[in-house]
Amino acid sequence: MNELSYLYAIDGRFLLTPDAGVQMQFTDLDDGESGRDERGYMHRKVLRHKVKKWQFCYGVLSQEEYRYMRSVLSAGGAFRFSYPDPDDPSRTAETTAYLSEYGIVWQCAKSGLYRNLKFDVIEC
Repeated sequence: MNELSYLYAIDGRFLLTPDAGVQMQFTDLDDGESGRDERGYMHRKVLRHKVKKWQFCYGVLSQEEYRYMRSVLSAGGAFRFSYPDPDDPSRTAETTAYLSEYGIVWQCAKSGLYRNLKFDVIEC
């Protein structure tokens, strides 16, 4: 079984170590009145700056690993998400987040292998 990451956790349950790097993005959230005027100039009214999103990808998972990940990802609604602090990776930071849709490929029913589990964790 893949090892637990001990870096990322949902409601205190650690995720398995991803095969690839975890991508972290920052997005500003604009008010509904933001947009371009008739001359093409952008007018922004930012509600929140730098809302975080983490993208996870797992290349190959056994049936047992997928079952574990499914149980962790079944938190539903908002949950407590722990992650390495981007300013000081030796510290753990925490936020409230939610899970976007996720997908996986059932590679082989006979061997019980799954591949390409992908999901996003988005800060509330």
